[in-house]
Amino acid sequence: ALAGEEMGTAMRGLRINSDVSMRAAAAAALRHIDSLPTADYVVPEKTPDEKAFGHGLTPDQASIPQFGSGTMVKPADIPT
Repeated sequence: ALAGEEMGTAMRGLRINSDVSMRAAAAAALRHIDSLPTADYVVPEKTPDEKAFGHGLTPDQASIPQFGSGTMVKPADIPT
């Protein structure tokens, strides 16, 4: 039981390791992300960033069948 507890503590230490250098690296990464233009990236509809909402790249969906424009089922495929 004690060995399992020590192993769990060691594993948590590997996964949750927020030292000073990690915080500085995360801050630098977030500053870099903020400098990127949103028009180059697809922005999710549920983005928490209100400035980016509606300003992202619109992906080409021509090859994806869309609902609402009829059916994909052929009459011959419907059993009678």
